[in-house]
Amino acid sequence: MLQISGVRPNGSTDRPLLQGSNLRKDARVVKSVAFWLLVLVLFGTVLTHSPGMTDFRSYYAAGGLIRHEPQNLYSADAQFRGQSQIGSGPFFPWAHLPPEALIVAPLTFVSFRHAVAIWNGTSLLLILLAAWQLKPDWRGYSAFTAVLCPITIGLHAGQDVFIILAALSAGFVYLRRGRDFVAGCLIGIGLLRFTIMIPFLCFWAAARRWKILSGAACTGICLAAISFAAVGRQVIPEYLKMCRLLAASHDSADAVRMPTLRGFFTVVLGYHPYNYIAVIAVSAIILGWGLRQCARWKDSPHRTETLFAFALTISIVLDYQGYIYNVALLLVPVVLLQARWPDTSKFLFFFAFATFCIGLFVGGAFGLVAPFILATSVLIQRSGSSDRVATRAI
Repeated sequence: MLQISGVRPNGSTDRPLLQGSNLRKDARVVKSVAFWLLVLVLFGTVLTHSPGMTDFRSYYAAGGLIRHEPQNLYSADAQFRGQSQIGSGPFFPWAHLPPEALIVAPLTFVSFRHAVAIWNGTSLLLILLAAWQLKPDWRGYSAFTAVLCPITIGLHAGQDVFIILAALSAGFVYLRRGRDFVAGCLIGIGLLRFTIMIPFLCFWAAARRWKILSGAACTGICLAAISFAAVGRQVIPEYLKMCRLLAASHDSADAVRMPTLRGFFTVVLGYHPYNYIAVIAVSAIILGWGLRQCARWKDSPHRTETLFAFALTISIVLDYQGYIYNVALLLVPVVLLQARWPDTSKFLFFFAFATFCIGLFVGGAFGLVAPFILATSVLIQRSGSSDRVATRAI
């Protein structure tokens, strides 16, 4: 017999017996996740079989280079040859860290088509893992809807963002449990996309959460050691050279597709040579505001969740080279926001609708998404500043 009260049949008043309620909640979470994964599988199937190649061509070529000629991992000529062997298509300069090439290397033992299927299947599992870790805050569809378009595009492009998403979700769970060092180690995996993670870690420095920073530093040192061991001492100058090549390619019309401050100012001001001044000035203002908020929260352990969501949201919009698939990392912030303020579901649905419309009807000018991300950060900041924020134990 299901007992709702906290009183046991023998009269003791131990913890409430809500197992039946918990099971029903878990069932709702499973149904929600299963539904959205089905949608993703359908989208992914259509997009993966669309004409042309995806960004995964560059990953696959890098995996082959790290196996056969690691010293040429960041050689544009070697990357071009590797991508040409896969098939015709545009050249995608690969400027990720060597550990990612090592992750992809085992997939080069199978054909490119099979490697794409394995990579996308793994990405779907990582999305499921991230969503499952957030089940205590799951309140419906609107949060997942807000990141559906970025996740779909990320699957189509064969991007690595879902590794970061799963790592950050796990880090978020350990933060709740008060295990800051372990959380920092998991968050450090995000340094694979250091343009997002460096600002993110700055917020934790402002909050004086040194155990998180030390854990992230340990992971960062491991990533650096793997990079030097795989490529050699020339890894830094070669990597910087490839970054300059990639940055030059992103200084074209592609900038309007970035859902960041840089993309927003490119959409609004056009391709003005001094756009970067506006980007730097506004980024400095937003960063300063964010750091001040986090410094105020340094003595409030119950605001750890808010700090995580707030810092990640700001870091995404500040990324100078970020594309729309990076917005998939907003899964943690929007799930937490909807759990605390159910009324924000309307905003999240509108966020999702606007993102899809921009992608379909405005030529993919995702720079227009940046104000929605900033609005999300403001809502999260307001939830953190409220006296009604309650602690939650796991």
